Amino acid sequence: MKTFQLFVMILIAICNSAFAQEQEKVRKKKEDPVSFSKHQFDVNLGVGLNMTTIANGTKAHVFPISASMDYGIAKTVSLGFNLGYTSVAMHIPSFKRKIAEATGNLDLLKPRKQQIATIGIRLAAHYGQYEKVDFYGGPIIGMRYSLVTLAGELDSIKRVFEDPATERKVAFGGFVGIRYRFVKNMGVFVELGALHAAFQVGVNYRL
Repeated sequence: MKTFQLFVMILIAICNSAFAQEQEKVRKKKEDPVSFSKHQFDVNLGVGLNMTTIANGTKAHVFPISASMDYGIAKTVSLGFNLGYTSVAMHIPSFKRKIAEATGNLDLLKPRKQQIATIGIRLAAHYGQYEKVDFYGGPIIGMRYSLVTLAGELDSIKRVFEDPATERKVAFGGFVGIRYRFVKNMGVFVELGALHAAFQVGVNYRL
């Protein structure tokens, strides 16, 4: 009888230990500050290093900046939006110089700049539930707003959206990225492909 009681006590102790270990695994999984999951909300703030919407010979007044937000609608899928902006000095091609010289229309030679704003919706699939790394990618579609003004005028994102002279086009593309979180809610990211910059880096914050 004592042997049986001892056996039952040992069995209960083993079961309690196994249950406690399983609970600890569940707790750690819930507290994991980096893995992607449903209902996760991420904010990216980035700077582009290579503009996708300008021609050779231009110089940036404002390097591409962006803000994006992604919300986990499924275990490995997020839906979000992206806002980008840049301002560049426009290159005056040689044929315009020749026209200006031939016609005497010096207005063609006045320095101008192009302000570009993009806003889009993006869908991303997330691959590899690693401890500190989130790989993701998907399509993005939205609108591209382009406004040409004289170089001396102030940059204004609001004006780009509201000015009647703004050129508006539908834009679409794809992107891939990687996020690395070094603390619970903060990290860095790198993305290739967007509506306004081919390559961008920045900070990531998870709400």
